[in-house]
Amino acid sequence: MSVSIRGTVTDVNGNPLCNVKVLALHEPTGSLFAKITDQAGFYQFENIKPGGPYALKATGEGLPTVEEKGLKLRTKEIYEHNFSLV
Repeated sequence: MSVSIRGTVTDVNGNPLCNVKVLALHEPTGSLFAKITDQAGFYQFENIKPGGPYALKATGEGLPTVEEKGLKLRTKEIYEHNFSLV
């Protein structure tokens, strides 16, 4: 059983940001997953362990780091999380 996390990373004007690193940390086990956004600012983690909590972080060169903690994911859920890097 697994879940997915996906979303987009944009700038303050809503423009997609490519080559931004998005990290997903499964806090109880310390398992860390990493993705790089594509040209449309899209990222997706597939087939990750349900439950949590998870911490999501987006960071890019010359950009602020944005983090969201405490995400709990249910089995077969697709969780959408978008980042806006100001």
